[in-house]
Amino acid sequence: MKPRERSLYEIASIFFAVVVILFAVTGMLVSGLGDDGPGSAAFLICTLFLALGLGRLYLGARRGNEGAEVEAEQAPLAPAPTRRDPRASRRPPTPRRRRRGSG
Repeated sequence: MKPRERSLYEIASIFFAVVVILFAVTGMLVSGLGDDGPGSAAFLICTLFLALGLGRLYLGARRGNEGAEVEAEQAPLAPAPTRRDPRASRRPPTPRRRRRGSG
């Protein structure tokens, strides 16, 4: 069984999870090695963001081959029939000339 292709949503979700993790680790280093130390509120917020990023990365990567068997068994779907607009074949209306009235 070949690996399932990831959707654009999954790729973007994993990418942004990695970005959040990088920002969180950078923030933890800056605030942990700074004057406030690892007990500061900034360090705790960065720890929270690290946990959120790791969770999102885990959920995005865990999906793996889920649904691959179903996709392989299904025949490709034919495109839905489209209805043609009956007005589309008509020529556009020509502008009407103004009538010169008596007045």
